[in-house]
Amino acid sequence: MITLDQIRERCIEVGNCWEWQGGTSNGFPKVYLPKADGTRGGHTPARRYVMKLMGVELKKWQTASPKCGNPLCVAPHHSVAMTRSEVASRAHATGFSRTATFRAKSGAVSRARSKLSLETVQEMRLSGLSTRAAAKKYGISQYAAWRVMSGNSWQDYSSPFAGLMGAR
Repeated sequence: MITLDQIRERCIEVGNCWEWQGGTSNGFPKVYLPKADGTRGGHTPARRYVMKLMGVELKKWQTASPKCGNPLCVAPHHSVAMTRSEVASRAHATGFSRTATFRAKSGAVSRARSKLSLETVQEMRLSGLSTRAAAKKYGISQYAAWRVMSGNSWQDYSSPFAGLMGAR
């Protein structure tokens, strides 16, 4: 069984938050828990586990959410039990929902790490090449070339009307 001290060792302190440095799933902290008999266990949400260590047993439909708003925070005094609809309402009220602005910001982060540039993407889309030929020419996978050329990645969020009428 993992203790609260062991959880804290896997974090760095940022203000009053314990920022999780272990594994995540979709940006949410996860902790691996082996079964009591020593056999293979599984991953569980870290905040939920911390709340259990603190004596708070969450219902099946509840989630452990950080009061501080830091998605990596697992500090016991920052965790609160909420329903998924309460989490969604709070996210919408604070502007952290998956809006076009959020998608634009996350897209900008992904593009910064990409092999492609905006000019290359525009060139690919106008080239008329097959996805196989484009993948070979630009040094990316055929699936990545298909996503770019079909508009499923590298979407334009510069205008609120950019995604309307099938224009990408």
